[in-house]
Amino acid sequence: MEISTKELVETKRYDEANEVWFAARSQSAAPEFLSSLSDSPIWFIRSAAGGNKNTPKSILAKLSTDQNVTVRWKVANNEATPIEILRKLAADEDWDVRYAAAGNVGTPEDALARLAKDEVIHVKFALVANKSTTKEILQELAKDSNNNLSALAKAALGIAAPPSKQKVTK
Repeated sequence: MEISTKELVETKRYDEANEVWFAARSQSAAPEFLSSLSDSPIWFIRSAAGGNKNTPKSILAKLSTDQNVTVRWKVANNEATPIEILRKLAADEDWDVRYAAAGNVGTPEDALARLAKDEVIHVKFALVANKSTTKEILQELAKDSNNNLSALAKAALGIAAPPSKQKVTK
């Protein structure tokens, strides 16, 4: 007999909820199973579905508007998330979600360019680490007023050593 995640919560069967979460994280989880988790009242189960590459695109779209920031973060961090959804998540109100979108290699260039102007420095650091960030965006980040970000962007462009490799002069 199968039990819904709502029943797991109502009956306080947390061990079983944990098993569902673990199964949802499996890279061999079936798309149908992951789809069934999108309405779970348990945020960490929805987040596991949002982070799974096998989750159907329509369910990723649904989870990308979840009220829980961790669920949206997992969708933004998922490399299987479609471009249109990543573009939307790159403009999310929560910087953690924008940070995840900035680090996702599937995020489209126009969204990455917009994220290069983000007011939260951590979002910009994620751009420097993203292999999909274009040379033009890195050049813009190399001019940033934050010395560490600027140095990392220059290092990514190959025009300076990373900050930890630079010599300190007195």
